[in-house]
Amino acid sequence: MIHINKVGELTGVTVRTLRYYDKIGLLKPASKTEGGHRLYTNEEIKKLQQVQFLKKLDFRYKKLKICSTLMSGIGRIVYRVNYLT
Repeated sequence: MIHINKVGELTGVTVRTLRYYDKIGLLKPASKTEGGHRLYTNEEIKKLQQVQFLKKLDFRYKKLKICSTLMSGIGRIVYRVNYLT
């Protein structure tokens, strides 16, 4: 598990932004410490990278949430098939 501060250091995303993403349901942490600090796994960091990519393409938060969901799990397969065709 990776602490929220370390995620910020690794990705360049501020802790405030990570908390906001959690609040709006865009990127939930894998768990929290007893003190309430958010903890992330590599899976959440991959999702954060997807969000950052889509944000650079000027997607808004509502669309980011939908696209991020589609790009994970089965949606990722559909995305790849559509991309290749």
